[in-house]
Amino acid sequence: MLIACGGRMRHDAAVLTDDTDPIRAVEIASARAWPAAETSGHAGWLLRATPGIDRARSNSALTPPAGRARTDDLDAVTAWYEARGIRPRIMVSPLDRHPHVDAELERRGWAVQWDVDLLVASLDDLVRGPAGATAVALWHAPTHPWLQAWAACEARTQDDVAAQARHVLGRLGSRALYALAGTPDAPTGVGIGVVDGSWCGIFAMATAPGARRQGVASAVLRALAQGARQRGAVAAYLQVTTTNAAAQTLYARHGFTRSHGYRTRVAPAPPSGSAPTSGLSRISSHVSQIPSANSGNPIAVRATPSAVTEPAR
Repeated sequence: MLIACGGRMRHDAAVLTDDTDPIRAVEIASARAWPAAETSGHAGWLLRATPGIDRARSNSALTPPAGRARTDDLDAVTAWYEARGIRPRIMVSPLDRHPHVDAELERRGWAVQWDVDLLVASLDDLVRGPAGATAVALWHAPTHPWLQAWAACEARTQDDVAAQARHVLGRLGSRALYALAGTPDAPTGVGIGVVDGSWCGIFAMATAPGARRQGVASAVLRALAQGARQRGAVAAYLQVTTTNAAAQTLYARHGFTRSHGYRTRVAPAPPSGSAPTSGLSRISSHVSQIPSANSGNPIAVRATPSAVTEPAR
Protein backbone atom coordinates (compact mmCIF):
# COMPACT_ATOMS: atom_id res chain seq x y z
CA MET A 1 0.00 0.00 0.00
CA LEU A 2 1.36 3.42 -0.91
CA ILE A 3 0.82 6.49 1.20
CA ALA A 4 0.60 10.07 -0.06
CA CYS A 5 2.94 12.44 1.68
CA GLY A 6 4.37 15.89 1.14
CA GLY A 7 1.62 16.75 -1.37
CA ARG A 8 3.00 14.35 -3.98
CA MET A 9 0.89 11.94 -5.99
CA ARG A 10 1.50 8.31 -5.00
CA HIS A 11 -0.10 5.35 -6.73
CA ASP A 12 -0.39 1.61 -6.58
CA ALA A 13 -0.04 0.96 -10.32
CA ALA A 14 -1.37 -2.59 -10.08
CA VAL A 15 -4.90 -1.36 -9.38
CA LEU A 16 -4.89 1.07 -12.33
CA THR A 17 -4.17 -1.46 -15.09
CA ASP A 18 -6.63 -2.70 -17.68
CA ASP A 19 -8.66 -5.82 -17.08
CA THR A 20 -9.78 -8.42 -19.61
CA ASP A 21 -13.38 -7.61 -18.66
CA PRO A 22 -14.44 -4.71 -20.93
CA ILE A 23 -16.64 -3.19 -18.22
CA ARG A 24 -13.78 -3.26 -15.74
CA ALA A 25 -11.46 -1.83 -18.39
CA VAL A 26 -13.63 1.25 -18.92
CA GLU A 27 -13.99 1.74 -15.16
CA ILE A 28 -10.20 1.72 -14.77
CA ALA A 29 -9.85 4.07 -17.76
CA SER A 30 -12.31 6.41 -16.04
CA ALA A 31 -10.29 6.29 -12.81
CA ARG A 32 -7.12 7.21 -14.69
CA ALA A 33 -8.94 9.98 -16.58
CA TRP A 34 -9.96 11.75 -13.35
CA PRO A 35 -6.91 10.92 -11.26
CA ALA A 36 -6.89 10.81 -7.50
CA ALA A 37 -3.89 12.08 -5.59
CA GLU A 38 -3.48 8.71 -3.89
CA THR A 39 -4.60 5.27 -5.02
CA SER A 40 -4.15 1.95 -3.33
CA GLY A 41 -5.37 -1.60 -3.65
CA HIS A 42 -6.97 -3.87 -1.10
CA ALA A 43 -8.17 -7.34 -2.14
CA GLY A 44 -9.11 -6.02 -5.59
CA TRP A 45 -10.68 -2.77 -4.33
CA LEU A 46 -9.45 0.48 -5.88
CA LEU A 47 -9.12 3.06 -3.10
CA ARG A 48 -8.90 6.74 -4.13
CA ALA A 49 -8.24 9.82 -2.03
CA THR A 50 -7.61 13.44 -2.95
CA PRO A 51 -7.17 15.91 -0.10
CA GLY A 52 -8.47 19.27 -1.23
CA ILE A 53 -11.35 17.87 -3.31
CA ASP A 54 -14.71 17.18 -1.72
CA ARG A 55 -16.13 15.09 -4.56
CA ALA A 56 -16.98 11.40 -4.73
CA ARG A 57 -15.14 10.80 -7.99
CA SER A 58 -11.89 11.78 -6.31
CA ASN A 59 -12.62 10.15 -2.95
CA SER A 60 -14.34 6.79 -3.32
CA ALA A 61 -13.58 3.09 -3.38
CA LEU A 62 -14.36 1.09 -6.52
CA THR A 63 -15.53 -2.46 -5.95
CA PRO A 64 -13.30 -5.31 -7.19
CA PRO A 65 -13.97 -7.22 -10.40
CA ALA A 66 -17.14 -9.31 -10.32
CA GLY A 67 -16.87 -12.35 -8.09
CA ARG A 68 -14.03 -10.94 -5.95
CA ALA A 69 -15.86 -8.44 -3.74
CA ARG A 70 -16.27 -9.64 -0.16
CA THR A 71 -18.35 -7.85 2.41
CA ASP A 72 -15.64 -8.79 4.92
CA ASP A 73 -13.43 -6.14 3.26
CA LEU A 74 -15.78 -3.26 4.06
CA ASP A 75 -14.27 -2.60 7.47
CA ALA A 76 -10.77 -2.27 5.99
CA VAL A 77 -12.01 -0.01 3.19
CA THR A 78 -13.83 2.18 5.70
CA ALA A 79 -10.78 2.42 7.94
CA TRP A 80 -8.58 3.51 4.99
CA TYR A 81 -10.76 6.58 4.41
CA GLU A 82 -11.28 7.39 8.06
CA ALA A 83 -7.49 7.39 8.55
CA ARG A 84 -7.35 10.18 5.95
CA GLY A 85 -10.15 12.23 7.46
CA ILE A 86 -12.47 11.47 4.54
CA ARG A 87 -16.06 10.28 4.90
CA PRO A 88 -16.06 6.82 3.28
CA ARG A 89 -17.81 6.40 -0.05
CA ILE A 90 -18.09 3.25 -2.17
CA MET A 91 -18.83 3.09 -5.89
CA VAL A 92 -20.68 -0.22 -6.38
CA SER A 93 -19.93 -1.00 -10.01
CA PRO A 94 -21.38 -2.64 -11.94
CA LEU A 95 -24.34 -2.56 -9.59
CA ASP A 96 -25.93 -5.71 -10.98
CA ARG A 97 -22.73 -7.71 -10.37
CA HIS A 98 -22.39 -6.72 -6.71
CA PRO A 99 -25.87 -7.07 -5.18
CA HIS A 100 -24.44 -8.56 -1.97
CA VAL A 101 -22.16 -5.54 -1.44
CA ASP A 102 -25.00 -3.10 -2.06
CA ALA A 103 -27.28 -5.04 0.29
CA GLU A 104 -24.66 -5.07 3.06
CA LEU A 105 -24.07 -1.32 2.70
CA GLU A 106 -27.83 -0.79 2.91
CA ARG A 107 -27.91 -2.91 6.07
CA ARG A 108 -25.13 -0.78 7.57
CA GLY A 109 -27.04 2.42 6.86
CA TRP A 110 -24.94 3.75 3.97
CA ALA A 111 -27.04 6.24 2.01
CA VAL A 112 -27.40 6.23 -1.77
CA GLN A 113 -25.86 9.40 -3.21
CA TRP A 114 -26.25 8.73 -6.92
CA ASP A 115 -27.39 6.06 -9.34
CA VAL A 116 -25.40 6.55 -12.52
CA ASP A 117 -25.32 5.08 -16.03
CA LEU A 118 -22.01 4.75 -17.82
CA LEU A 119 -22.66 5.33 -21.53
CA VAL A 120 -20.39 4.51 -24.47
CA ALA A 121 -20.31 5.55 -28.13
CA SER A 122 -18.13 5.30 -31.21
CA LEU A 123 -16.19 8.46 -31.98
CA ASP A 124 -17.06 7.98 -35.63
CA ASP A 125 -20.73 8.18 -34.70
CA LEU A 126 -20.14 11.30 -32.62
CA VAL A 127 -18.30 13.04 -35.44
CA ARG A 128 -21.09 12.19 -37.87
CA GLY A 129 -23.82 13.13 -35.41
CA PRO A 130 -25.61 16.44 -34.80
CA ALA A 131 -23.02 19.19 -35.08
CA GLY A 132 -24.66 22.24 -33.54
CA ALA A 133 -24.13 25.72 -34.92
CA THR A 134 -21.91 27.02 -32.12
CA ALA A 135 -18.21 27.62 -32.67
CA VAL A 136 -16.03 25.57 -30.29
CA ALA A 137 -12.37 26.10 -29.46
CA LEU A 138 -10.19 23.30 -28.10
CA TRP A 139 -7.56 24.14 -25.52
CA HIS A 140 -4.72 21.81 -24.59
CA ALA A 141 -4.45 23.03 -21.00
CA PRO A 142 -6.83 24.40 -18.36
CA THR A 143 -6.05 27.98 -19.28
CA HIS A 144 -7.26 31.13 -17.59
CA PRO A 145 -10.17 31.65 -20.06
CA TRP A 146 -11.26 28.01 -19.87
CA LEU A 147 -11.29 27.89 -16.07
CA GLN A 148 -13.30 31.10 -15.97
CA ALA A 149 -15.78 29.67 -18.50
CA TRP A 150 -16.13 26.44 -16.51
CA ALA A 151 -16.89 28.36 -13.34
CA ALA A 152 -19.50 30.46 -15.15
CA CYS A 153 -21.23 27.62 -17.02
CA GLU A 154 -21.36 25.18 -14.14
CA ALA A 155 -21.91 27.68 -11.31
CA ARG A 156 -18.78 26.55 -9.50
CA THR A 157 -17.29 28.48 -6.62
CA GLN A 158 -13.81 29.96 -6.61
CA ASP A 159 -12.70 27.42 -4.02
CA ASP A 160 -13.94 24.46 -6.03
CA VAL A 161 -12.45 25.55 -9.36
CA ALA A 162 -9.13 26.32 -7.70
CA ALA A 163 -9.08 22.92 -6.03
CA GLN A 164 -10.03 21.04 -9.20
CA ALA A 165 -7.41 22.90 -11.25
CA ARG A 166 -4.65 22.22 -8.75
CA HIS A 167 -5.44 18.68 -7.68
CA VAL A 168 -7.04 17.07 -10.76
CA LEU A 169 -6.68 19.02 -14.01
CA GLY A 170 -3.02 19.74 -13.37
CA ARG A 171 -2.35 15.99 -13.35
CA LEU A 172 -3.92 15.30 -16.75
CA GLY A 173 -1.09 16.80 -18.79
CA SER A 174 -1.28 16.37 -22.56
CA ARG A 175 -4.01 13.71 -22.34
CA ALA A 176 -6.75 16.30 -21.92
CA LEU A 177 -8.70 18.50 -24.33
CA TYR A 178 -10.68 21.45 -23.00
CA ALA A 179 -13.61 22.57 -25.15
CA LEU A 180 -15.06 26.07 -24.90
CA ALA A 181 -18.16 27.06 -26.88
CA GLY A 182 -18.86 30.71 -27.56
CA THR A 183 -16.12 33.14 -26.57
CA PRO A 184 -14.03 33.51 -23.39
CA ASP A 185 -15.95 36.70 -22.59
CA ALA A 186 -19.33 35.07 -23.27
CA PRO A 187 -18.96 31.29 -22.89
CA THR A 188 -21.98 29.14 -23.74
CA GLY A 189 -20.64 25.69 -22.91
CA VAL A 190 -17.63 23.66 -21.81
CA GLY A 191 -16.44 20.08 -21.70
CA ILE A 192 -13.31 18.00 -21.09
CA GLY A 193 -12.10 15.02 -23.08
CA VAL A 194 -9.37 12.78 -21.64
CA VAL A 195 -7.68 10.39 -24.07
CA ASP A 196 -6.34 7.11 -22.70
CA GLY A 197 -5.41 4.67 -25.46
CA SER A 198 -8.55 3.83 -27.44
CA TRP A 199 -10.85 5.57 -24.98
CA CYS A 200 -11.86 9.20 -24.57
CA GLY A 201 -13.57 10.05 -21.30
CA ILE A 202 -16.01 12.97 -21.45
CA PHE A 203 -16.27 15.07 -18.29
CA ALA A 204 -17.55 18.43 -17.06
CA MET A 205 -20.14 18.93 -19.80
CA ALA A 206 -22.10 22.08 -18.97
CA THR A 207 -24.23 24.61 -20.87
CA ALA A 208 -24.76 28.20 -19.74
CA PRO A 209 -28.41 28.96 -18.83
CA GLY A 210 -28.95 31.43 -21.65
CA ALA A 211 -27.72 28.96 -24.27
CA ARG A 212 -29.90 25.94 -23.56
CA ARG A 213 -31.56 24.04 -26.41
CA GLN A 214 -29.34 25.72 -28.99
CA GLY A 215 -27.07 22.81 -29.87
CA VAL A 216 -24.21 23.89 -27.63
CA ALA A 217 -23.68 20.49 -26.03
CA SER A 218 -23.81 18.83 -29.45
CA ALA A 219 -21.11 21.17 -30.74
CA VAL A 220 -18.90 20.52 -27.71
CA LEU A 221 -19.31 16.74 -28.02
CA ARG A 222 -18.42 16.79 -31.70
CA ALA A 223 -15.36 18.98 -31.17
CA LEU A 224 -14.07 16.71 -28.39
CA ALA A 225 -14.71 13.64 -30.53
CA GLN A 226 -12.77 15.12 -33.45
CA GLY A 227 -9.86 16.05 -31.22
CA ALA A 228 -9.79 12.65 -29.51
CA ARG A 229 -9.94 10.78 -32.80
CA GLN A 230 -6.93 12.72 -34.03
CA ARG A 231 -5.08 11.37 -30.97
CA GLY A 232 -5.95 7.76 -31.78
CA ALA A 233 -9.04 7.17 -29.63
CA VAL A 234 -11.93 5.23 -31.18
CA ALA A 235 -14.64 5.29 -28.50
CA ALA A 236 -15.99 7.61 -25.82
CA TYR A 237 -17.61 7.10 -22.45
CA LEU A 238 -19.32 9.39 -19.97
CA GLN A 239 -21.31 9.11 -16.76
CA VAL A 240 -24.75 10.58 -16.23
CA THR A 241 -27.20 10.21 -13.36
CA THR A 242 -30.23 8.04 -14.08
CA THR A 243 -32.57 10.89 -13.13
CA ASN A 244 -31.15 13.38 -15.65
CA ALA A 245 -33.64 12.72 -18.43
CA ALA A 246 -32.50 15.68 -20.56
CA ALA A 247 -28.90 14.49 -20.62
CA GLN A 248 -29.90 10.89 -21.24
CA THR A 249 -31.95 12.01 -24.26
CA LEU A 250 -29.13 14.20 -25.58
CA TYR A 251 -26.54 11.46 -25.40
CA ALA A 252 -28.86 8.83 -26.91
CA ARG A 253 -29.36 11.16 -29.87
CA HIS A 254 -25.58 11.10 -30.36
CA GLY A 255 -25.38 7.32 -30.35
CA PHE A 256 -24.45 6.66 -26.73
CA THR A 257 -25.72 3.39 -25.30
CA ARG A 258 -25.67 2.07 -21.75
CA SER A 259 -22.68 -0.06 -20.80
CA HIS A 260 -23.67 -0.55 -17.16
CA GLY A 261 -24.88 1.21 -14.08
CA TYR A 262 -23.28 1.94 -10.76
CA ARG A 263 -24.33 3.29 -7.39
CA THR A 264 -22.38 5.54 -5.05
CA ARG A 265 -23.08 5.08 -1.35
CA VAL A 266 -21.76 7.15 1.55
CA ALA A 267 -21.19 6.05 5.13
CA PRO A 268 -23.39 7.42 7.91
CA ALA A 269 -22.20 10.74 9.27
CA PRO A 270 -20.17 10.42 12.46
CA PRO A 271 -21.68 11.70 15.70
CA SER A 272 -21.68 15.46 16.11
CA GLY A 273 -18.26 16.76 17.07
CA SER A 274 -16.33 13.85 15.59
CA ALA A 275 -17.02 14.23 11.88
CA PRO A 276 -13.96 13.83 9.67
CA THR A 277 -12.93 17.01 7.90
CA SER A 278 -12.86 16.86 4.12
CA GLY A 279 -9.83 18.09 2.27
CA LEU A 280 -11.81 20.90 0.65
CA SER A 281 -13.08 22.29 3.92
CA ARG A 282 -9.54 22.24 5.31
CA ILE A 283 -8.22 24.51 2.55
CA SER A 284 -11.26 26.60 1.67
CA SER A 285 -10.33 29.39 4.04
CA HIS A 286 -6.96 29.71 2.31
CA VAL A 287 -8.19 29.83 -1.29
CA SER A 288 -9.63 33.15 -2.37
CA GLN A 289 -8.52 33.42 -5.98
CA ILE A 290 -8.19 31.09 -8.93
CA PRO A 291 -4.67 30.91 -10.38
CA SER A 292 -4.32 31.36 -14.10
CA ALA A 293 -2.85 28.39 -15.93
CA ASN A 294 -0.83 30.68 -18.17
CA SER A 295 0.14 33.53 -15.86
CA GLY A 296 0.76 34.30 -12.25
CA ASN A 297 -2.29 36.54 -12.00
CA PRO A 298 -5.53 35.51 -10.33
CA ILE A 299 -8.74 35.49 -12.34
CA ALA A 300 -12.25 36.53 -11.42
CA VAL A 301 -15.10 34.03 -11.51
CA ARG A 302 -18.66 34.62 -12.61
CA ALA A 303 -21.13 32.12 -11.17
CA THR A 304 -24.62 31.70 -12.59
CA PRO A 305 -27.14 28.83 -12.62
CA SER A 306 -26.42 26.35 -15.39
CA ALA A 307 -27.72 23.32 -17.20
CA VAL A 308 -25.23 20.64 -16.30
CA THR A 309 -25.32 17.74 -18.73
CA GLU A 310 -22.82 15.54 -16.93
CA PRO A 311 -23.75 15.78 -13.27
CA ALA A 312 -22.42 12.44 -12.10
CA ARG A 313 -19.83 12.64 -9.36
